[in-house]
Amino acid sequence: MNNYHYIISGLPCLSADFTPSQFSYEETVEQILPLLSERDRRAVAWIEQGFIPANLSHHFYMEMSKCPITFIRRWYEFDHNLRNAQVDYLSRKEGFESERWMDGSFSTEFEDYPQMYRVFEMEDMMERERALDRLRWEKVNELLAFHYFDIDVILGFIIKARMVSRWSEMDHEKGVRMFEKLVDEVRGTFKGVNYQDNK
Repeated sequence: MNNYHYIISGLPCLSADFTPSQFSYEETVEQILPLLSERDRRAVAWIEQGFIPANLSHHFYMEMSKCPITFIRRWYEFDHNLRNAQVDYLSRKEGFESERWMDGSFSTEFEDYPQMYRVFEMEDMMERERALDRLRWEKVNELLAFHYFDIDVILGFIIKARMVSRWSEMDHEKGVRMFEKLVDEVRGTFKGVNYQDNK
């Protein structure tokens, strides 16, 4: 029997304001993993694979679309759409044919696109990236509606914890340099665009 009630009741509270904190992602996950079944640890591993930019290939998203866990399928569908939408927006803004840089087929006809587009139009790079993470945060909340004590709650927590950890480790100056570098890379080739864990 899984100890979901015990695990979830002991999770720290996370905030979407992404202000610096003493929160440690690694230590928190290390405490959670021994309490999970082997199947649930595999589910956590699938989520953590998405934090590694080099893994985010067409093959990866295809594999995640076949995952038996609904939360993971829907999360990676959203993540894939978000990344393709951002590349589409940036490439068109720079005068390139966006189809050259898409990962698979892409259409703007999905529920979250209007919100994404409004965020893409924000001029301040740091605020834009924060707003993108808030979209991710809200999507996790949406996917967890009516889930209270199951593995989905733990997977959603891990996604949020990673976002909080990233912002906690980043001071403003470092963040500005990071996003300026990102913009330069995107304008140059539209290849190797890392939307997470740019440090």
